[in-house]
Amino acid sequence: MTDFITHRKIAQEWERERKADFVAYSQTHSIVVLAEAADVPVLHDIAQQWEAEGKSVTWVIHTVLRPSVENPLSGTTLYICRRFMGLLPLPSKHEIELFDAVKADVLIDLSPKHPAMQFLAARSDARMKIGVVDTIQRKVPYDLAIRRNDNPGVVLLLQEMLFYWDKISGDTPDDKDEA
Repeated sequence: MTDFITHRKIAQEWERERKADFVAYSQTHSIVVLAEAADVPVLHDIAQQWEAEGKSVTWVIHTVLRPSVENPLSGTTLYICRRFMGLLPLPSKHEIELFDAVKADVLIDLSPKHPAMQFLAARSDARMKIGVVDTIQRKVPYDLAIRRNDNPGVVLLLQEMLFYWDKISGDTPDDKDEA
């Protein structure tokens, strides 16, 4: 029964109205990234790259216990802790309020399997949402989705997302030189 209620709450969030719009990588100023605490150590390079590019990044990290990330990522970090969740595996009201206060051009979901992160991805008012879906999944909730059944690792997954996003944007080095 709790699974049904959880999935229904997530579906209701996906049905909410939002202003969806394609945002080119080069024109993105703020990014929200949903990730698992175990993936934080391998995300430092991209965090530093985004910081060097002047992008404002908010990392929403799902963790089981109290946040204990030793080497935090550059940017702002918001923790979604399992121990604060109630009967349903969804963020607490306080965590939702903190998340709602974050304004971003783009949301990147690197944690699509966890209900709390699915809920936040659905709830986000970001103009563009990027994520991963299974190849058998018919309804694609993201504006830009990568279809995968395997788990290549978060770094490769993020690299693929950024590659396709950049190619769709038309932000190739040749285009920038001609402009």
